[in-house]
Amino acid sequence: MNTLVIETPEQHKYWRILQLRAALRLECAGMKHSSGRSVCPIVKQEFKLKGSKQSVLDQLCKHIENIKASNYQTL
Repeated sequence: MNTLVIETPEQHKYWRILQLRAALRLECAGMKHSSGRSVCPIVKQEFKLKGSKQSVLDQLCKHIENIKASNYQTL
């Protein structure tokens, strides 16, 4: 069993971004979020992105890659 411990505020922020990406992927596949509100506008507003759902997903994935790259450089 794999266990992940999230302790710092930065880890909480990163985890939320990963959750948003997963929800946006499901929206791109045609599913709806359980709250009834689309995740795409939330991501667009929070990260100041523009475009279609797929475009926003691609931009968010690049943002996540940038976060991972910056964290690995400090190790």
